[in-house]
Amino acid sequence: NVGYNYNKEAQQLNYSVAGGMLLHSEGLTLSQPLSSNAILVDARKTADVPIDNATGIYTDWRGFAVIPYATAYRQNKVALDTTALPDNVEIEQNIQVIPTQGAVIKVNFDAKTGYRLLLTLQRQGRPLPFGAIASDKQNHLSGIIGDDGLLYLSGVPESGVLDIRWGNRASEQCQVNYKLPENQHDEPFVKMTQECQ
Repeated sequence: NVGYNYNKEAQQLNYSVAGGMLLHSEGLTLSQPLSSNAILVDARKTADVPIDNATGIYTDWRGFAVIPYATAYRQNKVALDTTALPDNVEIEQNIQVIPTQGAVIKVNFDAKTGYRLLLTLQRQGRPLPFGAIASDKQNHLSGIIGDDGLLYLSGVPESGVLDIRWGNRASEQCQVNYKLPENQHDEPFVKMTQECQ
C-alpha cells in the first residue's frame, strides 16, 4: 500500500507491505501473510502454476509456493491446476495432508518432464498380452499394457529401453529400444508402434 498527502506546510508519504517469507532447506519463498499453520509446496519444474482452491497463489520460478493457511488436525487437499502445466509435464493430481497445530508441512509433487507416449507393442505381429508390465529403469518409467498391446507412459525422454515381462520364462519377456519420431514432438501424444524383441 502506498499513500501520499500534502498541504502548504508539509508532505507525507505512507507505505506498508504485507506478506510472509518462509525460509526452508531449498531457500526462501515469499507468500501471502502466514497463519499458524502453512503448507510449503515443492513442485520443481512447474513455474507459475496456480494452486487449486488457493486464490492468488502460484508456484514461483523454482516451483515452490506457500499456502499460508491450513486447518490443523484435518485433511487439507493440496493440488496444482494441471490445466496450466505445459504439455510435456505430468504431475500427481492432489495430495492430502493433516498438519498439527503450529506446523509447516512440506508437500512434494514429483513433476515428470518429458513426452506423453501412446505405444502399441507387438511381438511377431501380435499385440503383447494384456497386463504385461513395461519398465524403463534408467528413466524411472513403468506402465501396464492394456488391450491390443497399448501402453501409455508420461515423462518419456526422446529415447530409451523398455523391458516387458508377462511371466517368468524367457519366452515371456522382451525388450523395446524406442526413439521418438521428430515430426511428432509438438503433438499432445506421441503415437508409435514398436516390435518387441
